[in-house]
Amino acid sequence: MDRILHTVARNVIKESIKNGYMGKVVQQFNLMCSFDEYFGGCNMADRYSEIREKLRDKINCQGEQIIESDEEYFYAVGQLVRYYISLSKAKEKTHSLANPFFNATSNEVLQTRLKQYFMKYNHEIATRSSRFNYMYGMVLGYELEGKIRQEPIIAGYLSNSLFYESSKKEMEET
Repeated sequence: MDRILHTVARNVIKESIKNGYMGKVVQQFNLMCSFDEYFGGCNMADRYSEIREKLRDKINCQGEQIIESDEEYFYAVGQLVRYYISLSKAKEKTHSLANPFFNATSNEVLQTRLKQYFMKYNHEIATRSSRFNYMYGMVLGYELEGKIRQEPIIAGYLSNSLFYESSKKEMEET
């Protein structure tokens, strides 16, 4: 039962993203996580909060950092996808631009699509954008151990962008 509910919920979320129903997507994702937890899975809200904090620390610190798990990798991919889409100059930015990443069947396909989006939007990314540079470098350097998992990609995509957060240093100065 849990696997069926999870699959149905994931498909509903992907369809909502494709149709631009972002208000509903967040609620649907939370419902999917609640079902997963109810059927014996871990509390995904806590898990993604932990991953988010780790990534925030990594992209805001100087020096080389590495991604530590497949789930952290996929969450970072979701963050990159959302960032790329935010750079689009299209009049109407739809979330269907993220579908190639949600539907990727292998890490090679995922990496190829990330490179394609980088080539498409790199004219909008400053070379001094250290957060982007650190995140993209960590994603490119990560060796995937398991299979593609869509949920953490969607979670990273739906979350507020780590790239647009004001840094702690700036917050302390104000």
